Amino acid sequence: FRNLDEEDANASAGLTAKQIAEEADADYRYQRAAEQRGELTRTARVRDLFEDMLVEFRRTITTLVDYCEMEFSLDPEETAKLEARCDGALVRARGNLEQAIGRGAAEPVALRRGDQGEMGL
Repeated sequence: FRNLDEEDANASAGLTAKQIAEEADADYRYQRAAEQRGELTRTARVRDLFEDMLVEFRRTITTLVDYCEMEFSLDPEETAKLEARCDGALVRARGNLEQAIGRGAAEPVALRRGDQGEMGL
């Protein structure tokens, strides 16, 4: 409850229930004030924002090849290069995300030509 190390827990083992409740109340008030100052953010808000950003990034990258092909009249060789580059960006982003959240990619993700829009990012 108090997130203390073993040494700290032993030192504070003699606290009464009232003292523990007062300490918890003071901690709650401190955390609430920090949130109002913008020093803390609720996990759900960060998760929602991050998911929205990832969806937009994925949508943009997966449509970039078609957009460039039409807008700039790319030939098939140029289109293939751009598609490989965009696929690589998605794979790197996925790997970086998995590493950042502690999962780590178990194995590289194999890309199949033409399945760019079906990647599970």
